[in-house]
Amino acid sequence: KALLGAIPDLLFEFDREGRIYDYRTSDPTALYTPAEFFLGKRVPEILPAEAAAVIMGAIDEADRTGRSRGHDYRLTIGGKKRSFELSIEKMKRTSADSPRFVALAHENTVRLAAQAALRQSEEKFRTLFETMAQGVVYQGMDGKIISANPAAERILGLTLDQMQGRTSTDPTWRAIHEDGTDFPGATHPAMEALRTGAAVKDVVRDVYKQQDDNYR
Repeated sequence: KALLGAIPDLLFEFDREGRIYDYRTSDPTALYTPAEFFLGKRVPEILPAEAAAVIMGAIDEADRTGRSRGHDYRLTIGGKKRSFELSIEKMKRTSADSPRFVALAHENTVRLAAQAALRQSEEKFRTLFETMAQGVVYQGMDGKIISANPAAERILGLTLDQMQGRTSTDPTWRAIHEDGTDFPGATHPAMEALRTGAAVKDVVRDVYKQQDDNYR
């Protein structure tokens, strides 16, 4: 009991009806209400309907299969919305008529908030990537093209499918310096950056665009 009481997660013991028989936590701020209020009460009596439905569904699943994991529920505690991930296991040394279940609820508020922020950031980046006027081409560490935005497709006169898997050293690329001399693929800024690990800036070159039969 001392060990279980030292964990930051919430650990409860339920019966099939969701009645609480025991609890452990070292973080009193993780409790929805004072701890003494839990004992002997059923989950639907003390938690909001949505959270209670998640927990009761997990108990039903654990009753059928012996284990239930990966259920998320949310509570407002102290005026703040907090998220928890729930795992429940059916205890082995209980009677068939009155099985008991052990539930571990781990708070994942920070992780979910970080994931939401990352998704939002990715969505903003994707919108910028797809609508900006500048052409952007992504190449892997082997120099092969992974992705390109619509502006790059327009500038180069090639679709992403036509570019993917090619490197800057591909002989079908045709590029020249401003003075008209050949611009070898091996000296492409991307290849130089991959080779040296240093940034390469302000390089001007003309690339042949077949549709225009001219260099751009």
